[in-house]
Amino acid sequence: MAQIAIWIVVQKLSKKSVPQLIAYGKQVTSLMKGPVPQPPGGPNQYFIAPNPLPANPTLAEMNTALDALQTAFNLPSGKDRTAAIKVAKKDVLTKIRALATYVQLVANLPANVAIGDVVILSAGMEFKKQGTRGKVEDLTVKNHPVQSGDVLANDKRFKKGTVYGWFVKKKTDINFPPSAVWYSTAAEYTYTGLTSAVKYDFQVQHWFTDGTTSMSVVQELPVT
Repeated sequence: MAQIAIWIVVQKLSKKSVPQLIAYGKQVTSLMKGPVPQPPGGPNQYFIAPNPLPANPTLAEMNTALDALQTAFNLPSGKDRTAAIKVAKKDVLTKIRALATYVQLVANLPANVAIGDVVILSAGMEFKKQGTRGKVEDLTVKNHPVQSGDVLANDKRFKKGTVYGWFVKKKTDINFPPSAVWYSTAAEYTYTGLTSAVKYDFQVQHWFTDGTTSMSVVQELPVT
């Protein structure tokens, strides 16, 4: 079984001066909002609904923090300026790191992981490619013995605290949806309300306590 790659956002914030940090933050918020080359003149499609978790902070909150840092930087030299820059810079760093976490989450969604580098670059951020904690894991699915339209799924059990994201799509759909139908810390789940006589694909994403992630194999099943 092939190994799945995941995408990590790299920011190198400690190497940026205050003006560089402000310019970088403004570029990120501008690119995440759009326009971008695809689609021409439109919003950045990777960071709009139905992607999970709206950017936290919002782009408006990020820009407000950047403006505050710019105001502090423009103050006359002295203790007040130094103190103001320290406070404003801390807020900017907290927010831009949180924004990077969101971008990284979107890049690693099942629907995006094949182009995770493109997603991250579209936000004006850099990336590195990292292997997961081992090979693709096994997932088993079977029809419920009694309840029509229900599918019983079991995945490999990992260390306590692992979060499982349970994904499903019709076989005829090209991509999995960006959000799982359920997130849990249990290695088993029952998909409900599926259409009988339709073939579905199932997959599970794992988020480990050390911050890494992996994907299960994709399992196909005609639902009864």
